[in-house]
Amino acid sequence: MNFESDSIGAETEYDDHESKQAGDESESAAEFVNAPSEPSSDISRDDSEPPETVPEPKPRLPRAGTAFLAFATFILTQLVAGIFVVIGAWIYAVAALGLKPDEAGFMDFIMQTTLYSAVPISILAGYAVLMVTRWLARDVITDGEITGVGWVESSPLRCLLGAALGVAICCSTTFLMITLFPNLEPEPGGPFEDMLNQGGVMLLLLIILALVLAPLVEEFLFRGVMLAGFTRSFGFPLAVFFCTSLFVLLHFDAILRYTPAVIPLTGISLALVFLRVKFKSLWPAIAAHFGYNGMALLVPTILELISSAE
Repeated sequence: MNFESDSIGAETEYDDHESKQAGDESESAAEFVNAPSEPSSDISRDDSEPPETVPEPKPRLPRAGTAFLAFATFILTQLVAGIFVVIGAWIYAVAALGLKPDEAGFMDFIMQTTLYSAVPISILAGYAVLMVTRWLARDVITDGEITGVGWVESSPLRCLLGAALGVAICCSTTFLMITLFPNLEPEPGGPFEDMLNQGGVMLLLLIILALVLAPLVEEFLFRGVMLAGFTRSFGFPLAVFFCTSLFVLLHFDAILRYTPAVIPLTGISLALVFLRVKFKSLWPAIAAHFGYNGMALLVPTILELISSAE
């Protein structure tokens, strides 16, 4: 009896020991599961740090330097291209045609070649101005405000009004010059008059030059890039003064042959600025330039008809 009781007590004590050991293992397992996990390596980083910001590029806005550079580009491109044309014509006349520089036909050939090259040279000069504008004033090319270039669409009615204004200014200033200076006549000659008198292909080139290229290129340059650049640097009044002065200076050949030509050139320049500012687009000004030049081509014929009728 005593032996059996001791055996039962020993078994009970053994079972209690196993239960306690199992409980300890369960608690250890629970502690392991609930323990916070540590980062496995240094690759895991806090994503709350803000990413590095890349600075935005500065806007390309026209200033006075842009205006002067565009004007210089326009002049120098035509000058350099004209020099190359003259040199090429000179070499061709001597080597291929056998002409000598002292012959009369030699200079006539040089002048004819120069007149034929007027259209491509103007296209090249306009493209050069466009490249300068895209480089230095790209962000405001389609901005219609006075500090922008103004390459913005406009309504046909506004363009028609601009063309009518150009015709009116040409007619009124011509009448004014005849009234104020009745005894003063323009000196004959000049490249445009030569092209007009020759007719044929030369007349067609003159029409393209005066009615298409000159309005597009000169308005983009003077009332677009230059007006915007000067306005940003000096204010609007000085910008108008600089643009008008340089526009008149560009046509110095007409002034040398007929001094009162300053009147219509100044008048149309101011009117073009007005249209550009009023309608916030270059297109009405381009239309006015077209109307002015078109009427200017017709004025000599009209005056000749009037003189013959009298």
